[in-house]
Amino acid sequence: TSLASFLAIITNLLPYPSVTAFKSMKDCGLKAAADMSALTGVLVDYYSGDGPSIVIESAKKHANDVKDQLGCLGGAIGGAYFESLDMGVSGTIRKHYENHAAMMGAVFDRVKAIMVALTTEDFAESHKTIMKSITPACKSVAVKTQTLLMEVTDAIADGDLSSSEKDSLRKSVQKAKDAVAELAQEFDTVRRTFDATIHPELLGESFFVLELSAYARLIWEYTEETLDKPPPAGKGLFSDLTEWFASTWKMADLTEKYNMNFAIRYWVAVTFAWCYCVFIAKWAMTVCVICTFLLSTRVAPDIQGSLDGMLGVTASILAGAITYQLSCSHPEYGDRKSTRLNS
Repeated sequence: TSLASFLAIITNLLPYPSVTAFKSMKDCGLKAAADMSALTGVLVDYYSGDGPSIVIESAKKHANDVKDQLGCLGGAIGGAYFESLDMGVSGTIRKHYENHAAMMGAVFDRVKAIMVALTTEDFAESHKTIMKSITPACKSVAVKTQTLLMEVTDAIADGDLSSSEKDSLRKSVQKAKDAVAELAQEFDTVRRTFDATIHPELLGESFFVLELSAYARLIWEYTEETLDKPPPAGKGLFSDLTEWFASTWKMADLTEKYNMNFAIRYWVAVTFAWCYCVFIAKWAMTVCVICTFLLSTRVAPDIQGSLDGMLGVTASILAGAITYQLSCSHPEYGDRKSTRLNS
């Protein structure tokens, strides 16, 4: 019993990772894909309904959750590099998820655009007429695209797509393309029943169909690129370090217009501040330190950002001065006590 109690304490004291970045990367990628697909299905169902409801508010909350998951995915992808240094198949998997995260970011922008059409929709009679004809096609696009997204997300998890996986993905891509083509045909048919080529009552519905089609297109284009141009294996630590060092001193980037403007402007500013501190303020480096705090990569004069920076600098100076006043200048300790003892 004593030995078991001792070992229980020791195991609690020993640190261990609760989850690896690689596992978190795969889990976040799969969950983000599932939630994105579910959100799209909810939006299609809402837009196909008879009127506004509280569902749109729930969808907004769901969209914020998906955005957080995409942020988690990006952090996990960055952390996964240091677990494997991109060597071997681990590097291939991580690069797959880099491309996947970029695609998911673009898809999320399209889904947010769809939400714009939903929040401004008045569900007039013209809307109901349009949606009655295209609702089955819209739901078909959402379902087939969801199947494709989940399938390709699951396929990249091991870094190697087998021939059967490739064949299945190509069939799913074709189904998604056929669903979008059917949606375009159905929308064009019902659109022609109105009395104008560009009808003001159909702008929202046109935008919805456009963004839903773009949502599907981004996913099948990513899938086709994954099939035809899979990412190469990682180059290894030494190659990465060499590329990082070379990119730091790449002359084309160093002499780029905006970089040169930034470098010259702040190099001159810091030089003047240093000269003032050394030759006029007699090595009081406060001005030079403040100057470094005010460096900014903004091209235009950002008044709010500059004011926030100056406020931070002012607060830090006051905090130091107040701390010194309350501690070092106290009569019972600090500089005054040292002076009194010396005298």
